[in-house]
Amino acid sequence: MADVEIIEFKIPHGSSTLLYLPQVTGAGLTTEQVYTVIHDHFSKWGLLYNLTLNPCDEVEGESYCYLRFYSTRAASKARRDNRGQVVLGEGKVQFKLASHVTSGAPVQLPLSKYRCEELANYYLGFNGWSSSVLYHRREEDCKGVVRVVSIVRLDLVNVGLSCEGAGKCEMEVEG
Repeated sequence: MADVEIIEFKIPHGSSTLLYLPQVTGAGLTTEQVYTVIHDHFSKWGLLYNLTLNPCDEVEGESYCYLRFYSTRAASKARRDNRGQVVLGEGKVQFKLASHVTSGAPVQLPLSKYRCEELANYYLGFNGWSSSVLYHRREEDCKGVVRVVSIVRLDLVNVGLSCEGAGKCEMEVEG
């Protein structure tokens, strides 16, 4: 049986998708160059949701970094393959991965449209999926409530499957 990981179209949360680099040094490189080297290095394991690189207040020239993957499996493999001191960019970027990191309380927020498209393109391929809006309407009732209803169809081209999803938003308006 195949080992399958389900990746939801929600903002990833929890420590299983998070990596923390407490000591990052970039000899002779700008912050942007260090960011690019780290991003390119960790993208080998999977799609990154977010990478944050901040200067360390205590030590000059040192930074710390948080990386969050969409996939728990990708984060786990990156964590396993980057143990100890890692040297990148011809010795210019060095970091050490923290052995354990905790994250705050989980908040399951949906991804933005751009992030959904990025995630679908990464896992399904650029031409592997399509979406279409089947229904989108604004409805008002006499009680001062505006309702927006949408139905969207997602087609997975490569496997010949499709699904439909509906969403509704209600807002109270005065007048």
